[in-house]
Parts: sequence; structure tokens; C-alpha cells
Amino acid sequence: MIKKKSAGITPRKTPQKSDGFYHFAVQGKPQPKQRPRRNRAGKFYTPKETKKYEHWVKVSFMSVYAPVLDKEHEWEVEIEINTKKNMDGDNVLKSILDGLTGVLWMNDSKKQVRKAGFTFIDSDEKPCVYIKAWIYKEE
Repeated sequence: MIKKKSAGITPRKTPQKSDGFYHFAVQGKPQPKQRPRRNRAGKFYTPKETKKYEHWVKVSFMSVYAPVLDKEHEWEVEIEINTKKNMDGDNVLKSILDGLTGVLWMNDSKKQVRKAGFTFIDSDEKPCVYIKAWIYKEE
């Protein structure tokens, strides 16, 4: 099995966004956030599958945009999860939002999920997650 290194990925410059939205897709099967585990020494750690998916969310964002790292504003997010089977949507959202911490916002407590939903796809289609994020503006 050949492992690809993501360290060589350089983010593209942020495109001019006339609509003020960040749109991107995370290809592959969505991974719900797993509970922390404890090793034999008694220390807690995040399971490998969760860390890998959160990193993949970061890489997916940075393949389209440069990191934003906004500290001041609140964010709104819409997420569409395309999957072949039912899964824990809340934990999938946690993986995605934690994956965007450090590239889109500094702290994921300054975000609110406006809309999230599942779309069940056929067995011949590839699963993915579509994400749309923008800075919250009071009307």
C-alpha cells in the first residue's frame, strides 16, 4: 500500500469571492467523530480514524482556499452529507467542524450550523460531504 504525504500540499490563493461564501467538498466516506480512548498508561487520545478524517477535511479546504484563521467573527455553516448508509450525523458534524478549526476559524465555538442534512446515494455513486461557510452578519 502506497501512502501519500500531504505535507507537500501548498494551499492555493484565496479566490475572489463575490458572494462571500467558502464552498468546498470533502471526498470519501464521512467519518463520525469517535470517543476518546485511553491507553494503558491512562492517557487519553483521539482514535486514528478520527484524526485522519479531520486532517482530510483540512486538506480538502486548503486545496481550494488559503487558511483564513478568523478570530473575531461568528460563522454559519451548511453541510450536506452524501452517504450510502445511515450514520450518526451529529458526530460527523463534529469531525468536520473540528477539522476546520485552525484553517477557517481559530475556535469552533464561534460557529453555528445553519443547516445539515443527509442525502442517501446509490451504490455506484461516491460518498462525499459538501460544505458552505460564511461569516455571520446580523440583518
